Formats: sequence, structure tokens, C-alpha cells
Amino acid sequence: MRDIDFDAWLERWYRKADGEPLDRTTRQSRTSAVGRLERAFGDLDGHWKKDRGATVLRELRYSRADGAHGRSPPAGVRIDGDVYNGIATLRRSAVLYFEFCAAWRKGESAPIGVAPRASSSEPRAKRATSKPKSEWPVWPEPSPDDILPLAKTLARFARFLDPRVVEAVVADNATHRASWADALRERGVDPSAYLWELGPCAFPGVRRHTGSRETAEFHGHREAGGRPAGALATDDNHYPKVLWSFVFRGKTFQNYGPVGYSLAHLADHKDYGNRTSSEVESGDAGPRSIPGLFTSPTNTVYLPTSLLRPTDHAAPVRNLLLRRAQHLYRPVAHLFPPPYTVPEGPSDA
Repeated sequence: MRDIDFDAWLERWYRKADGEPLDRTTRQSRTSAVGRLERAFGDLDGHWKKDRGATVLRELRYSRADGAHGRSPPAGVRIDGDVYNGIATLRRSAVLYFEFCAAWRKGESAPIGVAPRASSSEPRAKRATSKPKSEWPVWPEPSPDDILPLAKTLARFARFLDPRVVEAVVADNATHRASWADALRERGVDPSAYLWELGPCAFPGVRRHTGSRETAEFHGHREAGGRPAGALATDDNHYPKVLWSFVFRGKTFQNYGPVGYSLAHLADHKDYGNRTSSEVESGDAGPRSIPGLFTSPTNTVYLPTSLLRPTDHAAPVRNLLLRRAQHLYRPVAHLFPPPYTVPEGPSDA
């Protein structure tokens, strides 16, 4: 167990769903729980290397029904008090540690893609008193030929929801579309931003919070000034994961996802920096942003955390996955409202 690195990761780079860091007491509790897990199952880094921790997490499955029937904890795991809550706590700690293993490879000086922080004991650099005379170096950017192998690798590990799940969402939207659209209009929300023909938006009226004011209101750092513009509510990436969690776990999302994977959006859904009009075809000028894409299951995919989410910046990779989604869901859903359409390409064959 890399307890020092684990604590540093929890303190410096891990954030809870509300964006806040873990306090010292919680970090110590998680580290202590991981120590208990190692005493029961052996070296967790070894388990990560072997099967990404799947064996340990499988052993830590324990439902309330198991507790009601008096099922014993896994061998080597001692629980004082409520067994269900105790094992749930250990499982959350195991998930955290395996996320840490994915983000911070053994032997590396810092998590992947993060520069090491200077020690507080090191002298601070003197503040610059004048504009630097030098400029940043100009490094070559990856060409399309460089990105292609990455795209092929990523495509092998991308995880999409089964089309039957999407079909069920689309059918439910069709059933309630008229009444939901009326309810949205009554609340000052444009229904076309969330409900379109064969649209797969899972939570019409919910969008990602944008801007410093909405972010502060969402986290409770500022009093809300009424309903957010163009939405019933804003969210911090919880709602897009609810459907995935229900499909795979039978319950709502609980602040942890599949080990080693992170949820990514394929097409932009916010106003700021929106690239939809340039990356998705439209016969006419479409809306700048489509907030309904935020919770649309056809616009989300789970990708390996270790690959640093290239969909954020590599347009060819994002386009490839978007066309894959189009090919997968085309029979049951329209990924975008008109006038937008997904461009055809070789991967659609």
C-alpha cells in the first residue's frame, strides 16, 4: 500500500462530487480502511495489477438482504457494528484506492498528466518584477496520423449503453412529450432544448451549471437568485450518471463509478466554448448549445481514466466516437434535434 502517495492524492487531486476536497479526518479514515483491506486481501497494488481490483470488489459485495439473513463478512474482514454499513465503507475505500492506482501509477512522481508540486520546505521563487523576455517554446502538435492509433485504441475500450436502454428512454419521452413540454413552457424553459422527435434526453430540464455565479449557487456558496435560465435545475455531472448506475447496479448514482473509468460527453452541451456548430453538420444555423445533451445517454460514454480523456481536446477522436454512437443508436434515437445531424464517415459502415 502506498499510504503516503494515497493521502497526497486524496488531499491534492481528489475531489468529492460537490467539488470540495476531503478533510484530514476523512483522509485518515480512508487510509486506515485501505490498511484493513490489505490485511484481509493482501497487497492492493498487486490486486490492481492483476485484475484492476475486480476480485476484491467482488468479495466486498454485501446487500441489506445479506445482512438480514445473517451472511458473514468476507474472510479476514472484521466488522464492529452494522455489517452492511461496515462493508459499504470498506468498499468505498477500495474503490477510491483503485481509482488512485489508475490515476497515479506505481513508480511515478505524480498522477498521470499532473506535474509534481514543490515541497513546502523548498524556497519560493522570487516574484517576477518585470515581463519575462522569453516566450514559451512552440512544440509540435499531434497530426491526424498521430491521433489515429490513439483513436483506435480508445474505441476498443469505450463503453456505450445498450441501444435497448436508449430505446426505452426515447419511448418514455414520446409518451410524455406533450405534457412535459407544456410544463416546461409554463416554467419559462424552451422544451425544444430537451425534447425533440426521437430524443433521448433522460432528464428534461436539467443542465450543467455554467459560470461562476451558477457554480457558487449550486455548491451553496451563494444564495440562489431564482430558477436558472433555460432549466428547471442545474447539476454537477451527477444526473448523467444516474441512468448508467441504475442499469448496472439497480440504484441511483452514489458518487463512485466503475474502477478506472470516467464518464465523458461526446458533443458539447454548454454555451462556453461550444463546438457543436463546427463539428456537427446543420443545414441552417442551429442553436449555440443543446442543454438536453447533458443527460442524453447517447451523448455519454465511459472511457479509461488512464487515457486522460482525449475527447476533451482531440476533435478527430471525439468525432469517431460520436459517429460510433450514431451507428449504434440510429435505429432508435435522434442524437441531436434538427437541424443538426452527425456527419457520415468510414466508421459508420
